Amino acid sequence: MNGIALPVNVDVERFVLGSILLDGELLPDVRPVLTPDDFSLEKHRRIWKQVVDLYDAGGHVDRVTVANALQEVGELESVGGFSYLVALDDGLPQLPDISAYVKILKDNATWRRIMMAGDSLMKRAANREPLQGILDSMGSLALDMAPTDTGKGLVSVQQLVDRVGITDILAPRVSRGVPFPWEWLNNATCGMLPGELWVLAGHTSSGKTSAAIQTAVHVARTQSKAVAVFSLEMGDVSVFQRAIWQISSVDSERAKLGRLTAEERRRAGDAVSMLYELPLHLDDSSFSVMEIHARLRRLRASGAVGLIVVDYLQLLRDGGRHNTRAEAVGANARMLKLLANDFGCPVLLLSQFNRDSARAKLNEPLRQPELYDLKESGDIENHANGVWFIHREDQQDQERVPVEFLLPKQRDGRRKVKGHFWFQPSFQRFDARIPDGEEGCNSSTSAARLSRPTADHQVPAFQKALP
Repeated sequence: MNGIALPVNVDVERFVLGSILLDGELLPDVRPVLTPDDFSLEKHRRIWKQVVDLYDAGGHVDRVTVANALQEVGELESVGGFSYLVALDDGLPQLPDISAYVKILKDNATWRRIMMAGDSLMKRAANREPLQGILDSMGSLALDMAPTDTGKGLVSVQQLVDRVGITDILAPRVSRGVPFPWEWLNNATCGMLPGELWVLAGHTSSGKTSAAIQTAVHVARTQSKAVAVFSLEMGDVSVFQRAIWQISSVDSERAKLGRLTAEERRRAGDAVSMLYELPLHLDDSSFSVMEIHARLRRLRASGAVGLIVVDYLQLLRDGGRHNTRAEAVGANARMLKLLANDFGCPVLLLSQFNRDSARAKLNEPLRQPELYDLKESGDIENHANGVWFIHREDQQDQERVPVEFLLPKQRDGRRKVKGHFWFQPSFQRFDARIPDGEEGCNSSTSAARLSRPTADHQVPAFQKALP
């Protein structure tokens, strides 16, 4: 570190460890906050690790039990022996609350990480590593090193009601959720809540991008907030064109060949006019979470953001130096979850399945996918509030292709529910096929209403504005 001393306070480290060994009742508040790396001395890191292992296993934590645990792993002498454990709190006051000392310890650890990260970034810059990779690392490090709030703690029910208010607590999710364009999916999920990460996954050419665009247009049309679509695979013009074909029911292949009739051109023009008025924003030049974050900050300056769509996860650049691609993908999913919280809106994140993971044998229909089919990282599922699959057994395009919407995960709703839809490749649009027949979280929707098709089922809501 070029002669600059790292921030260290050994007395504070001793006091925190000594207080916990003297009074195990302090541990529940400290355990979720501290990690071994927060201690500057190796022997303190070893002591803390044994304290945590004992506590997590349900054992009693004091000087004797920790000394025995250290002895069993052959580390008691390396930390100074039993005498050092006894002397940890010598000369230090006995307090019922050590949160102030824990904060000092955490602050010192964060300062050390910042200094070491800065030193690493300086060396990478001196070696003329790719500039964008260094900038992405800076953003990732900032998120990773964000300090934990040690003062929040437990909240009584009275405090919670006084802070949030009974009206908001009892408000139905359906009134707060950002809606999908399909009634079945809204009944099954009650929409996406602010701060949630939703993952939409499917095989190549299953219609993920089309479903995301259809959702983005619907939200832009029904909400008063901006919708941002980040496409890492398609250009912004292509995304806009697909929205036009969806709304106007114009054959995209005929449009490419310039063979539209006068009526089709009129419908396409009406769709452009409708889209022109929407708060829909497209971006095809952001390839890292930090670039997305920077563009969203500028968008938020002009008003609230209602939905963020990212297409798709596996194309995002690695924001740091991870050992495996799976770690990098998981880190990007976690950062997008944090981004959803930061902007107070849901993030709809597209993801691929592992190639051939759902195919039993060559030329056989694809089996119904499972959560473990998500490509490259199980952390995708861990960070997601909800996971939505598009499953089509028949990979051949027809006038209408039967597909299934699957919900293998919802943290706040039913799991493993299924809806039946048509995918129309000519328009790149999904429409309801056979309602599931199950009553969703919208209590006003009856089983009889769900069991029979209606005009609202067959036509996406945003199409009703067209002549």
